Amino acid sequence: MPNSSTKPPSLAPLPASLGAYVHIPFCAHRCDYCSFSVFTDRHHLHQAYVDALLTEIHAASQRGATFDTVFVGGGTPSMLDPMLLASVVRALRFA
Repeated sequence: MPNSSTKPPSLAPLPASLGAYVHIPFCAHRCDYCSFSVFTDRHHLHQAYVDALLTEIHAASQRGATFDTVFVGGGTPSMLDPMLLASVVRALRFA
C-alpha cells in the first residue's frame, strides 16, 4: 500500500528555476537521418500545438515554475509562424 503522506511525482516541489526544451514537431520533409518525432503533413495543427504548449506552461507556472533557460528544437522550429513561437517564448519568460 502506498504511503499516503508522500506526494505523487507529478506534484513534487519544483526547483527554483527550470530549463525548458520546446519540441516543435513540424518539418517540410523528413530527413533520412532523423529519429525525432516529427510530422510533415500536419501544418494545420500549428495553432493547436502552440495552444497546448501554452496550457502546459501555464500549469507549470501555477505550481511555481520559473524558466531560466529555453532550448527550441524539433523538427524545424522555423516552420512555425514567428508570432506563434514568440508567444511560447513570452509565456516561458513570464511564467
